Amino acid sequence: MDEDINYKTFGEYLKAKGINPTCPICSRQDWAFISEREGQSYAQLGINRSKRDIFDATVVSFVYLHCRYCGFVAQFLREDVARWRDQHAVGEKKVG
Repeated sequence: MDEDINYKTFGEYLKAKGINPTCPICSRQDWAFISEREGQSYAQLGINRSKRDIFDATVVSFVYLHCRYCGFVAQFLREDVARWRDQHAVGEKKVG
């Protein structure tokens, strides 16, 4: 599950999940795909934590779509996309 998410896999994920490709802000379909390796693009989730607990927060990584027209950014949890990819063996032949 540590491989990078590529454009084709992410597109298949969006289609399988029934996610509308239209930007919710400008109604266009002109997206840039951004997928960075684990550790390069992440966020700390420290919901309902005090400042002193921020270093114990959960670290997550994302895959992004960036609308080239209006700048809107949609983010998707990399772990969910990778899990879906692995379960569906996208781009691979199943042995058996």
